[in-house]
Amino acid sequence: MVEKTQRISARREAIIAAAEEVFAEKGYAAATVDEIAERANISKGSVYNYFQSKQELFGKLFLNEVQEGETFQEKLLQRNLSAREKFSLYMEQCYERFTKYEHIGRLMLEFWVTAASEAGEGPFAEAFRGLYERHHQRVVAMFRQGAAEGDFVLEYGPEVSASLLIAALDGMHVQVLLGAHPPWTKTEFSAFHQAALDALVAGKQRRDMPKP
Repeated sequence: MVEKTQRISARREAIIAAAEEVFAEKGYAAATVDEIAERANISKGSVYNYFQSKQELFGKLFLNEVQEGETFQEKLLQRNLSAREKFSLYMEQCYERFTKYEHIGRLMLEFWVTAASEAGEGPFAEAFRGLYERHHQRVVAMFRQGAAEGDFVLEYGPEVSASLLIAALDGMHVQVLLGAHPPWTKTEFSAFHQAALDALVAGKQRRDMPKP
């Protein structure tokens, strides 16, 4: 029984790996289940034994890509760290995602395009909304902690401040995916990280300045 379960798991992973390659090369619309089956060295029928459709397989890839980041952020919030420490770890993880996106750039763009084409009603659009809302709430929680600790002064409130930060990071993601030049190097991203932190504590610095 254990051996059978391992074979099933290995076959699913082989299909997912093949699908990632084909989607990244051809795009979602042009990719076919036949090509995925050929790349995985199995029959087309075998693919349908594990996934009902190309859309389901594409969705599984999307979930795999975002789950790692979500798990990291959830665990980060639960750690006994200051908000400033959490922010630094959060930004480091964002940069790591940039380097991964360079490898699967076309695939990530396909996820976004597919969600946009659904006009807010399809499974990918719903998945992206859920992803954004959860991400936003985690950043809001981190900012609220920083405000409670007296370290962050959020002049626009935690919700708007979180939206601004996420918008800036998403813009960087798009630049990375499109191969914009100059690219975001570690040095450049570190400068952005510091500028964002400076903005978070700027109000505190002004508040603590001695009155003339």
